Amino acid sequence: MKFINAKDLPQKEDLEAEDVLKETPQPKSRRERKERTKKEPPSAQTAALRLISMRDHSSRQLREKLSERGYSPEEIEETLDFLREKRFLDDLRYGRNLIRYMAERRYFGAYKIRMELLQKLDRKYIDELLPDELENYDFAVLARELVEKPQLRGKSREALIRKLKANGYGVSEIRYALADVTREKD
Repeated sequence: MKFINAKDLPQKEDLEAEDVLKETPQPKSRRERKERTKKEPPSAQTAALRLISMRDHSSRQLREKLSERGYSPEEIEETLDFLREKRFLDDLRYGRNLIRYMAERRYFGAYKIRMELLQKLDRKYIDELLPDELENYDFAVLARELVEKPQLRGKSREALIRKLKANGYGVSEIRYALADVTREKD
């Protein structure tokens, strides 16, 4: 094995500017890099798998997102059928999880949950889900828990009523939640 002495290597001053430019690769312009990396758009199936890998979606949401990306209705329906067959897409499971999240984490009442579901699910799933799922929750108790949250302490009775109405609670649930609350007016 032969060692090279550093003194034998050409010094920077000895090299011509042209030699240095030839030896070092020049970075390509942004446009050249972009043109080189242009690829065929992914299939509807690939796009849908990417979307549901990030979070759960309903069929309706996926259909809307895929159509916005320019996929044909036939290709979208084939993709949705494939995802249902593989059990990657299940509207009833999505609806149950969404109801649980809205009731337990967001403290939404039955009316607000129904309105949110109408935006995200097809009506046939809503009619199937709501009666069974909503009976699992005592919305009067949830309303009381919402009123007792630290961020709502110090609010007037009227402000609490507005908050509870906005969250979809009915009159009887609001009365129950505010039964023990005595607060000053705004």
